Order: sequence, then C-alpha cells, then structure tokens
Amino acid sequence: MQNEELFRIVNDPMNKKILNILRCKPDIEKTTLAKELKIAFQTVSKQIDILKEQNILCNSNRMEINTRAYLACGISIGGAQCKITLVDAGYRVIDENYLEEIFEKTGVLRQSFLKKGENNRTGAGYRYFETPDNLKELTENINELIKDIIKLHDYSKSISTIPPISSIGIALTGSIDASKQVILKSHNLSYLKNMKREMLVFPDVLQKLREREIPLIIDHNAKALAVCEKYSLYQTDNINKIYQNKRNILSFYLGSGISCGLILNNKLERGCRNLNGELGHIVVPRYPKLQNAPLKDEQCTCGGRGCLEQYIISDGFGMTREEFKASTSEMLKEKLRELSEEEYKERLSILGYYIGWAIDLCIKLLNVGLIIFSGKMTCIMDDLWGYITYPQSNLEEGFLDCTKITSKYGALAPAIGAGILSTCMPNEGIEWPEMEII
Repeated sequence: MQNEELFRIVNDPMNKKILNILRCKPDIEKTTLAKELKIAFQTVSKQIDILKEQNILCNSNRMEINTRAYLACGISIGGAQCKITLVDAGYRVIDENYLEEIFEKTGVLRQSFLKKGENNRTGAGYRYFETPDNLKELTENINELIKDIIKLHDYSKSISTIPPISSIGIALTGSIDASKQVILKSHNLSYLKNMKREMLVFPDVLQKLREREIPLIIDHNAKALAVCEKYSLYQTDNINKIYQNKRNILSFYLGSGISCGLILNNKLERGCRNLNGELGHIVVPRYPKLQNAPLKDEQCTCGGRGCLEQYIISDGFGMTREEFKASTSEMLKEKLRELSEEEYKERLSILGYYIGWAIDLCIKLLNVGLIIFSGKMTCIMDDLWGYITYPQSNLEEGFLDCTKITSKYGALAPAIGAGILSTCMPNEGIEWPEMEII
C-alpha cells in the first residue's frame, strides 16, 4: 500500500474513531462500538472489513489492530538529549529486541554519535545522542537519522517483517506553533528561534520524504508527553492502568526545564497558540530557609527571576542550569545519594515545598484528577512523596479526587508522543473515548 493511501485510510474520520477506540479498548464488541460511535451496526461492520482488507486490522474474528501495519518514527529534541524511537500502529513503543532486529536486518541508525538507550523498567527500544550546542551539528544529526528512517521505509518493500514508515514526528522544547509548523523559540536551546519545520531538514531529504509521501510534523514536547502518557494508561502491562478512566490529567515533565501537558475532558489542550503548559515559568515564593541565599543562576532562562524551575534546579538540586541540563535522571539520583542523610532529607523537603506549590496551583486552577510526574523527576519520586507540602488553605476539596503517580516511560515519553502525533494532521485536536473502560 502506498503511504498516501495508508495515511488517507487511517486518517479517514470514521476509521480514526474506530482505531482510537480499539487502541483503548481492544476487546470491545461491534454492537458496543456502533453504540459508542452512534452509527448503524452495518456501517461499523463495513468499515471493519475495509480495515482488515488493508491489513490495518488483523484478519481474525476479533477487532484487533495489526501493530505491524506500519511504524511511526518519534524524535524528541531536549535541552540535554535527543532521542529517537519507533511506535507501532497500536501506539505502543516497540521493544529493544524488535528494534535491534530491525537495525540488524537493515544496518540503519548505526551512526557513531548515537548511543543505546537503557529503559530497564519497560524494555522500550530507543537511541539517543547528546544535544549539540549549535544548530549546524543538530541539523546534521537529525538529517542523518531521517535519511536512515527513509532507508528503513524502503527496506519494508522487500523485507516482509519490516513495516512501512507512516510518518515522522519531532517534539521540541520551547514555543512551537503547531498550526504553522514553526519553532518560535526555545529557552533551553537559544539557536532554535523563528525556524520553519523545513529549516530543520535539508532540501534533498525533504524531497525524499515527499517522494515517499512520508509526512513530517513538529510539535511541543509537553503535548507529545501528554499524548504518550494518556495512551499508556490503556496498556495492560502498565501498573497505572487503573487510572485510565481519568478524564482530566496533567503530565508534569522535568527535563532541562519544567513543562506540563494538559488533558481536559479527555481532550488534549493546546491553548490559543499551542503555548500552554509553561508551568516552570510561574513565579513562586522561595523556600523560607533560603530567602537570602544566593542562586546558582541569577536569572531564569526566560529572563525572569523566582521561577519555579529556577528554584527547583538551584535550591532543590544545588546545581547551575548547565550542570542540571547535562545530568540524566540516574546522575541526579547518584548526586543526591552522595549527600549525608540529613542533607538529603533537607533537599527532599525543599523539592517537596516547590512541587507542592505546583500541585496546589494545578488542582485549584484546573481541578485535574490525575498528575503524572515524568522526565528526571522519576528518579526521586519514590522518596519524595512524603515530603510534598502544600500552601495552607481552606480550599482543599480538589485534592480529594486527584491522584499522583510516576510515568511509565519517563524521559522517553516525548519521543513516543512525537511518533503518535505524527500520524495525525498538524495541530489536530486529539480526543479519547468517553466510555468507561474496565
């Protein structure tokens, strides 16, 4: 099947709704599906048959997505690391064994600058490289990766076990205009400013993508994060699956800075220009014992002073912005563990104070029912829960229904979400089924 035809079929409004429900409730019956879609049973049956004929659904009695019908490539460009992974048609990241099998058969993604990612908790397969400090090196690396993804797509025509590449998504930090596909600016990567999507990709590579009808989209990493986290709640091997019916979710991401992805009433919220989620740049009161202490960096990357992320990095982790940016989750955990027990507890108290302010704001302003902590926060959340404190207030009703958990995929979530978002149109509204899923 040509990519244009594949993309047309999976983005047909009716098919999109069917596939979206099947990703969340794979065991649903046709009668229930028809009722949920508010269409005739015969119409649903006809669409299911079409999807089976096109190999997007498995040719069996069950309505089961053929996870190897196609793969989407997700790339995240963070302040410290850039990650690349592959997502299957069921919106699950492929595991390391399958990823390595694909690479062995095709010889792609073997560049010397790439490192093998370690995700022992999930077995997710990905590769990464340290984010360069200049645009030239970043674009060269990204183009090398995209050229190999194109090669991978070409191999799918001759190797039956390799699915075609449906699309490529790139998630970035900063302000991203998803409708115009423009990077407005990035607080953590100053060289990414006022850049069209096409400026990241060389003309010859763009031409190869067009010839193969492989769409390329860019979006904000917090939006990608939220999409990944929401879909992961429906996965049977996710210990957080009991929260899949939560309709109002905030994904708190600590990378080089702090951002958050927001889902309200089962819809991805973008704001009027896709710029919501800058939680790290709200001004908060400083930890009382540090009121007169010097900051590691006098200014936040946004140009302000007293921002949440500035205090978390300086007071909570005791690092400069550059030191923090260069540190992985494991490095942060190791650095904190080097402290004496008394110092470690004090750091947890400081972090718990700032995280408490963030949670309090989100619950009171948005009344979310689930907060997912992701990124570098996952390294300390098990120890941190008991140290989180909230500003004194009589408005505590919202806390009754709000659950707080850690992410399944952590720092890999934006790359996974980028792959998922790439299968949709730029700036498309993403929704999840309203039905209760047991």
